[in-house]
Amino acid sequence: LYRQAGELLSKYGHAAQAVRFYEMAKRQDGGTSASGKVPGDFDKLLADANAQFQQDAKAVAELEALVKSSPNEPIHYFKLGLMLTKLGDFSRCFDLLRRAVTQFPRSPEIRLAYALACYFTGRNDLAEQAYLRLVRMQPRSDQSHFALGNFYADLGRLQEAAASFQRAVRINPKNYLNYYMH
Repeated sequence: LYRQAGELLSKYGHAAQAVRFYEMAKRQDGGTSASGKVPGDFDKLLADANAQFQQDAKAVAELEALVKSSPNEPIHYFKLGLMLTKLGDFSRCFDLLRRAVTQFPRSPEIRLAYALACYFTGRNDLAEQAYLRLVRMQPRSDQSHFALGNFYADLGRLQEAAASFQRAVRINPKNYLNYYMH
């Protein structure tokens, strides 16, 4: 079970947590696992997860350096926010993007990333406000309406989700995902 949890965490980019589960699996295993794999296999899994963790830490450090050296470039905040989201560091992501959305109030990318950070930290009222603001910023973008629809669908507000997806379909009838979600 520890091994399977580690594999899932690793697959979805949570290398630091995967390392912890692989280490627990290795301690529990003692000899060969139920799957017949030898303990050396755990060493490879640990090494791969550790390498991914180091790579992720390096990427975060590089993005943080870009944010610091180019504080007036919203794209760096956006990329750092996405990386922190990928790593499951939602609180840190929210703090970063809360400042960024104040600094770059007209950036749709920052507004979208901020909405996601609000949602992932359980601040659904702020998330809804951010999504609605994004739609007002880009009323002709099917992606803004699609994002709002996804938010509503995740909350179980299906009528509002359907209305948002329907607007996305009207704006871009060639995008099959709009139809699918509607």
